[in-house]
Amino acid sequence: LLEACLFEPGPWQHQQARPMPETIPIPRDLRAEMLCTPLGLLFNELALAPPTLLLPHVRRMLAAALDMDTGTSESASAAVIFFVVRLAVRVEAYVAFFLQHGEWRKESESDG
Repeated sequence: LLEACLFEPGPWQHQQARPMPETIPIPRDLRAEMLCTPLGLLFNELALAPPTLLLPHVRRMLAAALDMDTGTSESASAAVIFFVVRLAVRVEAYVAFFLQHGEWRKESESDG
């Protein structure tokens, strides 16, 4: 479930700008249009959310999982460790991609 929430691309946003919602919560029939992103939900969070929102929590999850290490891949905690390490590496790949290719956002903002 956590992986699905983080890596779900969500509805696609074709245009750079979208109208602001007039009511909160957004009516069910307008949610797809109002909650869409140009690159997916995780990229949207990396671009727009405060830096303390996601990455420090992934680091804490990784530290907590590694504290469970017993030195063998046969332990009951190994599945948790493997899951959290895989999750952290995937998030790191998104961050690296965003840092390497983040100029698209600057270019699209200067065009609009």
